[in-house]
Amino acid sequence: MSQAFTLPQLNSPRRLLLVNFIIFIRATDRLFNMTMPIMKTSEVQLHDFFEDFADPFVSFDKEYRFAYLNTKAAEMFGKKREELIGKNIVEEFGSKLTPEVVENAVDAFNTQKTRRVEVFSNLMQCWLEIIFYPSQSGVSVFFRDITEQKNKEIGLKQIELNYRSMIDQASDAIMITDRTGQFHDANTYFCKLFGYTSEEIKNLHISKVIDPEQLKNEPIRFDLLMAGHSVLRERRMLHKDGTFIDVEANVKKLPDGRLLAIARDIRERKIIEKALIESELRFKSIAENTPVGIGCCNSKGEISYINSTFTHISGYTVSDLPTIQTWSQLAYPDEKYRAYVTSLFQRDLELYKTNQLDKISKIQVDICCKNGETKHVELLRTFGEDVIYFILNDITKRKKAQDELLKSRRTLRELSSHLQNIREDERSSIAREVHDELGQQLTGLKMDLSMLNKKTAVEDKVAREKIAGMIALVDDTVKTVRRIATELRPGILDDIGLTAALDWQSNEFEKRTGIHCKFATELNEIPIEKNLATGVFRVYQEALTNITRHANATLVETSFGMVDDNIVLQVHDNGAGFDSEKVKQKNSLGLIGMKERAIMFDGELNINSEEGRGTTITLQVPMKIDIK
Repeated sequence: MSQAFTLPQLNSPRRLLLVNFIIFIRATDRLFNMTMPIMKTSEVQLHDFFEDFADPFVSFDKEYRFAYLNTKAAEMFGKKREELIGKNIVEEFGSKLTPEVVENAVDAFNTQKTRRVEVFSNLMQCWLEIIFYPSQSGVSVFFRDITEQKNKEIGLKQIELNYRSMIDQASDAIMITDRTGQFHDANTYFCKLFGYTSEEIKNLHISKVIDPEQLKNEPIRFDLLMAGHSVLRERRMLHKDGTFIDVEANVKKLPDGRLLAIARDIRERKIIEKALIESELRFKSIAENTPVGIGCCNSKGEISYINSTFTHISGYTVSDLPTIQTWSQLAYPDEKYRAYVTSLFQRDLELYKTNQLDKISKIQVDICCKNGETKHVELLRTFGEDVIYFILNDITKRKKAQDELLKSRRTLRELSSHLQNIREDERSSIAREVHDELGQQLTGLKMDLSMLNKKTAVEDKVAREKIAGMIALVDDTVKTVRRIATELRPGILDDIGLTAALDWQSNEFEKRTGIHCKFATELNEIPIEKNLATGVFRVYQEALTNITRHANATLVETSFGMVDDNIVLQVHDNGAGFDSEKVKQKNSLGLIGMKERAIMFDGELNINSEEGRGTTITLQVPMKIDIK
């Protein structure tokens, strides 16, 4: 600046202040131009100018004594201005001055160069920016409180440190480049993954860590990135040693125009995906060659696959069946039947979730095919974590064969029952004829023999002995006839009832075999249907016959009663017992006949036996009342 001016006549301290102030002002042209008119004013106006400063201002002489300080500076030092003028700052505040402040003040005066320092003031307990403006007469010092700014800087540095720590701890490779791909920074994992040091990163370009062939065919879209678009894709990147690393890269532009890229190592995922694809191919290969229909859906019910056999059975393709709900509506058009099948599925799913069901659930249902045909299928469902496999096995022909077999068995049982009834009727008829006709004839013959015996002379001993023998033979024959008639059809069964017949049979068994037989019942005589009564009686007879032949028992205990509208007959002996499995293999006709009789009346016969512990036979059949 070429403008010249003269200094007013001031005493020494104020002249020093003005000299230093001129040097300070000349250091800043803008402030100099602004204050030039003020310097031409009086001393009072100059003093007022410094008092208007919002920050502390101090001028020291070359001995570092206070030559001038404004009110803000006096407040900063905590003393009145008059107490400090002429005092050496080091002597006055030596213990509270930061060494860095003293060093910069001395250096500024000695070198006659401006110095700037930021320090934390123990005196004021705050951060200060201190600027030292030297002159030949001393040093002027400008103080500014920068605590707020410093705190912000410290906070930003801490945020940056935290951010850097977080970035370095990330398990993905993170890099920052300029808009051309030149590296600015990269985290620790990037260096570890690709084999570079932090120093080598500084001279690296992104193109050096990407497969050249891929980069040639699929270049980096800097245009999209700079337009603000994020780019997510898979890349084959290069390790420093030349090996390839598959990554998933997500790149976006930062607010300052640089590019941020995050690369995730997906080599392990690639291996898993490859294995999954191979597994899926094997599954489909097996599924397409299996004779049953196979399909799968996710936990939301979205069907992803059905094989050709499934389509062959039902007629539906995967495009026809987007969801399980669609399948239910098409396969089970009847609303009530659909609700029933759905309830079975939900039940099994809940049981599986609560570990009450194995992974496989199996039911048999009727489905409506695409062509309207109804088929009977076996539906198996396998539950997984997020997938449900279902297997469709067409058993229409097998079901038809089973139905025909059951029908045939029912027909045979009905025929067998009819033959048994005919046989019982014939036995009843024969028993009556034997008892009535033959009995009457034998009685008549005995009467004739008795009369003949009376007319025979007493002296004819031979003739009378002969007649007596004939009469005895007739009596034996009558007994035999009665026994045969009873065995053919015990009259007590028809005349009194089943309970009495069972009790009578127990007594007869004990008389004939000598085996003690206990019969217990709380039933009074009830009008049981004739054929049912006959069947129960015949089962009891067969059980006693088997005991006589095989058991070597000394005691038989029989109970007869009613349980829930069922007739229950139980026969237990204390005999040798037998191995049930071995007897089943022998196909004992006696046991088979007993079971068939039970089945004829919609009942069941259970045989429990153990070698050395006797045998228990339990017959249970629904009660049928004789309506006559």
